[in-house]
Amino acid sequence: CSYNFKYIEWKPREEGGGFAGTYTRDDPNLPKTEKNERGQDICVGTGNLLSPTGEHYGFTLDRETGKWEQAVITMSSTQLKNSRKLNSLVAQQTVQTTQGPRPAPSYSRMYQLRTKGESNEHGDWCSWDIGLAENSVITDINLYRAAKAFSQAVTKGGVQAKHVSQDGVSTDAPF
Repeated sequence: CSYNFKYIEWKPREEGGGFAGTYTRDDPNLPKTEKNERGQDICVGTGNLLSPTGEHYGFTLDRETGKWEQAVITMSSTQLKNSRKLNSLVAQQTVQTTQGPRPAPSYSRMYQLRTKGESNEHGDWCSWDIGLAENSVITDINLYRAAKAFSQAVTKGGVQAKHVSQDGVSTDAPF
């Protein structure tokens, strides 16, 4: 339905960990950073990690009940490539108008996100496998209206992701 990009500041685990702040790209308070040995952005002065993060807002389908629920998926670190892939896929969708093809609203299509295993020299993790859902155009008018309203709420700032540390501790604004 909608997308935001933010920088999320995290305290190091060795110092108790946890959420330290969130910033937009043009935020005047965005901390200055230096790269560490792993290529991560570390805030000058605090030593906190500054993590570029894509926030994808949409609906998930509970296959058992058939009900749609609002959701947010945050993608950072190794998932940023998947965030860009999802954004590219959304941008490629078009709708035919009397003036010719136009970009389709982000909330007018369904995408299928599955998990897949990945690994490198630092370990193993799950990643997203992203594609268009079969019959991807939303034809249910109630779902379409709900998705449009959700998109507008996110755009106006009425909905924000609730960031949770890696140990599951809740942090800032509720979702």
